[in-house]
Amino acid sequence: MQKILLLALASGFVGVGLFGFTCGSLPGTFDIDPLHNITHILSGLLAFAAVMLGERMIRFYARSFGVIYLIVSVIGFFEPTRFVCGLFVLNTSDYWLYIGVSLLLLWIGFFRYPKKDSSV
Repeated sequence: MQKILLLALASGFVGVGLFGFTCGSLPGTFDIDPLHNITHILSGLLAFAAVMLGERMIRFYARSFGVIYLIVSVIGFFEPTRFVCGLFVLNTSDYWLYIGVSLLLLWIGFFRYPKKDSSV
């Protein structure tokens, strides 16, 4: 299940990053800049790599990036400008989306499904 969720998230990251390069920002919703797009594409490619390397790397990726996206979100809510850490142009929609993404990643990273018993 974690593998499927992370594959879906990886596809979403890469897709959103490529979309950002072709369409620019989405008026009234998300602010997008080239560094933001590159970050999404790299996040997605690393997620694909984690899936290929197995369950242990899936957990490591999900825990690490879950914490990173959560930190970016929390900092963003308290940042007076729209530049988080002076790097990314983000807005409130981004912060809420990243909180959702981080919660999903943390769930993937920390929740364990019971192994299927193949002896039955």
